[in-house]
Amino acid sequence: MIYILLILILILYFYLLLKNISNDKNTNISNLSKFLVIILFVAPMSLIYISKSEIQNINEYERILKKNKDIRENIIKIRKNIPKLERKLQAESNFYEGWVMLARSYSIVDNLKSSINSYERALTLDNSDTKVLKEYLSVLRTDDSKKNRDKILGVYSVLLVLNKDDPSILLNKLHYSVKINEPQLTIKTLNQIIDHPKIIDKDRYKKILTKITETQLKNE
Repeated sequence: MIYILLILILILYFYLLLKNISNDKNTNISNLSKFLVIILFVAPMSLIYISKSEIQNINEYERILKKNKDIRENIIKIRKNIPKLERKLQAESNFYEGWVMLARSYSIVDNLKSSINSYERALTLDNSDTKVLKEYLSVLRTDDSKKNRDKILGVYSVLLVLNKDDPSILLNKLHYSVKINEPQLTIKTLNQIIDHPKIIDKDRYKKILTKITETQLKNE
């Protein structure tokens, strides 16, 4: 509030000063100097006010609101289209892209069980698309990491066959094993990571493996 009052006072001063200058043809250098000094003072003060009042965040806030509105509208459209897609798949049960689209649609509207079922129908037709496999894996983990354990490990196995040179799959599997608290799975995955030719910092994982092994021996 104090910044607004200060700026209003300065604007009023400018107005009176300019009015005085325009009425006085013999304006002296002193008045002009004062005028320049005040301008140099007001500019940073205005910037401070803008920063403090968070005016620069208004556009970002409006952009976020618009984005959220677009997302909500898209979700409504997706919900309406799901029954149409299901009817199409009843007539064309081998339509792979349709099952993938249905699985993604169910995932977006947070119907994970139906999403999983749709991904599985798609994968019976084609299980070679790593992008779809990773999407399926993500939904399985989001739904229930422990109850879906066998399915999740099965997806990791397929991905490792399809992408032998991609170490990120093993790193993701390591994260999963730690999350579900399965030391034996963690040890097995760490050994796979250490043996992988594309892993650079092998010593890091060797140290982790040693610590886990030592901890297990102490607890036995």
